[in-house]
Amino acid sequence: MTASSKTAARLALLLTLASSPALGDESPADATRAQSLFEQGRTLMKDGRFAEACPKLADSQRLDPATGTLLNLAVCHEKVGLTATAWSEFHDALSQARREDRDERARFARQHIEALEPVLSWLTIVRAAGTRVDVRLDGALLGEATLGAATPVDPGRHAVEADAPGKRPWKADVDVGPNGDKKVVEVPDLQDEGPRVAPMTWTSHPGRRVAGIVLGGVGVASLAVGALAGIQAASKWSARRNDCPGDVCNAAGLDEDTTSRHLAAVSDLGLGLGVVALGAGTVFVLMSKGTESRADVRADVGPGHAGLVLGGAF
Repeated sequence: MTASSKTAARLALLLTLASSPALGDESPADATRAQSLFEQGRTLMKDGRFAEACPKLADSQRLDPATGTLLNLAVCHEKVGLTATAWSEFHDALSQARREDRDERARFARQHIEALEPVLSWLTIVRAAGTRVDVRLDGALLGEATLGAATPVDPGRHAVEADAPGKRPWKADVDVGPNGDKKVVEVPDLQDEGPRVAPMTWTSHPGRRVAGIVLGGVGVASLAVGALAGIQAASKWSARRNDCPGDVCNAAGLDEDTTSRHLAAVSDLGLGLGVVALGAGTVFVLMSKGTESRADVRADVGPGHAGLVLGGAF
């Protein structure tokens, strides 16, 4: 028997096992729609149009849950490469078939579970020790027991997010391949969110635009001075290393050491003043544009950077 004929035979067996959705507590209208969607899905599967069949079978299962429909849906998802979804659905169908004493259905589900397990893709999400943050995978909140444990996922791109009160949200996308691919994502310590300043409301005033332009000019000049001092400090520090072999410096080295430190301090001051002045200038210019404005200012401080984040309505 060829591979295609084997596939057709297995599909025929499945459709025989799941001849129709079982009737439950659904309304007559839901039962009718579920039956129609089930029949449409079966026809599409017979034609090999699995991508079109899966949504119809999923809607049928939602309207009228039944073991037969679930088995069809699991096979459909298996055919389109959603291995973890199919594996989970086969497990659910196996449990239902055992409760219903449907040995043939249980055996069918178990065979597919065993065939899927070697090709499942796995994702492990590790959270930094001692941290208390909420972690989500594709929007779903993960429980404590899931973190650090390998979890079957469908091949493709997945979004991992983390957040906590007073912390900056974190997000990363991870691509998980098929055929047993394993990926690990480490959630880092979340950075503290900068303090927020109370919203400010003001009315327009022509003088604010002038003040904003002046402050902006001061900011640009300060940034230029800070950048130039930083370049000179780096140059002096490089020269200092040549005149200070080991821990011993000659006279030139000592002078270069002192000068580089002074220039570095000037650079830090200039850059910091420039950021603040430029930010304040921007605020004043925006204040001059409308009859009434509102701003939300937040300090943005982190490793190696500092500044202001401005939001609101202008």
